Amino acid sequence: MFCLSPRRVASASAVAAAATLVLATSNQAATVFNFDYSEAPEFSNNPAAQSALTQAGQLVGSYFGQYNASIEIAVDSNNDVSEDNFLASAGSSSPGVGQPGFGNRGYVGAEIISGVDQNGRRPDGSLSVNFGGTEWDFSNNVAADRFDFVATMAHELLHTVGFSSSFDEQGRDLYETSTGLPGRWSPFDQQVGDLNGPVVNGETFVVDQERYNTASVGGEGEEGLYFHGAQAVAANGGQPVKLFSPTEFDEGSSISHLDDDFYTDTEFLLESTALAGPGTRLISDVELGILRDIGFANITAPNTDSDAVAEDPTPENPDVVSEDPAVDPVVVVEDPAGTDPDVAVEDPADTDPDVAVEDPADTDPDVAVEDPADADPDVAVEDPADTDPDVAVEDPADTDPDVAV
Repeated sequence: MFCLSPRRVASASAVAAAATLVLATSNQAATVFNFDYSEAPEFSNNPAAQSALTQAGQLVGSYFGQYNASIEIAVDSNNDVSEDNFLASAGSSSPGVGQPGFGNRGYVGAEIISGVDQNGRRPDGSLSVNFGGTEWDFSNNVAADRFDFVATMAHELLHTVGFSSSFDEQGRDLYETSTGLPGRWSPFDQQVGDLNGPVVNGETFVVDQERYNTASVGGEGEEGLYFHGAQAVAANGGQPVKLFSPTEFDEGSSISHLDDDFYTDTEFLLESTALAGPGTRLISDVELGILRDIGFANITAPNTDSDAVAEDPTPENPDVVSEDPAVDPVVVVEDPAGTDPDVAVEDPADTDPDVAVEDPADTDPDVAVEDPADADPDVAVEDPADTDPDVAVEDPADTDPDVAV
């Protein structure tokens, strides 16, 4: 199980930089997370917590929209105040006893990639949540002194997918294979190493014990462990990605998170600790690179609210856009059928040449003003006979392209 711990004091800059992802089509994600609350009493009479966990599942699933999987997560919860330094943990066991190499993927990740449920009716993954001494906020407007439940659950679900290492403190795999023997590693472990490269030999699957012992407790500086996958390195400006490797090995946290003490200017979803206040709900390009490196080649960022379609959920009309002129200046209103592209809307900044605004000085040739003498050929006057092609008349059938209707 890979856990997330809280940091009780939130910095103002971290809260200000936090981003919230609002999905345009989250209910259409092909990868769906289903939750069993039979062992989670704190969820039973807490619809807000259930709704927030569902939202976290939709958020994570939307990134895996190119895959088809129905993931079952067994949820348990506690209300232990003595564990107030623990927010949540999650994981996914691997099929069988594993084989030497880097193919020992958990049930959740295996099902997402293959589309095949390898363990039948049994849960694919597990999630544990602590409600004791933790002030959770289940909303999308997270208070500064509470913890972002949706962001935390999204973090944990990504651990079930495979963003996690199987290294223990001694440098053994999840099956505690003796050091010096070929290990049964996860895809994540293949890219874990010090600054000189991965510490597990890619042919023998044996860990370089000396290098691992030094780097696994290297601390927050340049010493420590890194992720060397090509996609992650490219997203990180050509540099390996620093992993959480504190000077005292932290079972369940070490190696399976990015180092938030190293990346002080960037907020990642997969950091080892959480600040109170709104957390990021975005999977960064670096984290997406890591997920691609461990086998999810088709993972993509979903549409956000800036691309959302307003009042046309089908969407059958491509001309109906979000109410956000800064995003799309061609905003069409009062034309539900979208049959007339010349329908005018209020556009004081005149960012769209098809939009009519008041321009008495006639500084803009696209703007219609009153010019009875027809001194200006760009000015529309009444000309019922349509003797002047530049003059606008009533033409409900829109048979004349020069006529405004």
